[in-house]
Amino acid sequence: MVFGQGSLSPDGTELVYSGADNRLYVMNIPTGQSFALTKATFDSRPLWSPDGTRIAFSRLTEKGYNIFVMDKDGRNVRALTDNTDNFMAGGWTPDGQKVIGVSAQGGGNPAQIFDVGGGTAQTLNFIRQPGDDNISISPDGQWVAFTDKVPGRMTPGIFVSRLDGTEQRLLVQLDTWSAGLPLWSPDGDWLAFSVVNTDFMQPESIPALVNLKTCQVVPLPHLKGEIRGWVK
Repeated sequence: MVFGQGSLSPDGTELVYSGADNRLYVMNIPTGQSFALTKATFDSRPLWSPDGTRIAFSRLTEKGYNIFVMDKDGRNVRALTDNTDNFMAGGWTPDGQKVIGVSAQGGGNPAQIFDVGGGTAQTLNFIRQPGDDNISISPDGQWVAFTDKVPGRMTPGIFVSRLDGTEQRLLVQLDTWSAGLPLWSPDGDWLAFSVVNTDFMQPESIPALVNLKTCQVVPLPHLKGEIRGWVK
């Protein structure tokens, strides 16, 4: 449909995405018409808020990548971070009041939660691997799904844990193929994720589902690409 990364609105009627010119656009899916949200700059990783009123995104500034939030029509753009830690937008909390950021710099605080209304950021201790901004919060706001290193294994795995890092468990890990991009379903029962088949000269991504209660895995080999959003 479009170039670059995208995010569906909660009602499934609009798609915000990054264009080839480094601007953000919104497409009306029923009509196929798009309009630009931001001016020519380096904007990426747009994420629609749960209530459909705002969009979080990452912007390359003079200090590096920082997280911004704007209204869904492109107005009221404001920065949530202004530092050199290269924070990328990773997701929203279910109440739409906070945005998760993941730093590509490493160090002791690779993941933090930033309040849209301002205030002190909250450090999240669940992740060891910097740079992976594919994080998903459960619909009840109590759990987080993320990709992280698995000690003694070649490829990373998909974990779930409480926001403070407790009750962590490994859900998916493959020997040579890579699993990532976890995304919680609206009912909280499933995680969508992607498997990269590295046996091919040109690796392809195939989506799958895993049930959080039973650990049942459902491959979706008839689909190609990545699941980037659920529609309620």
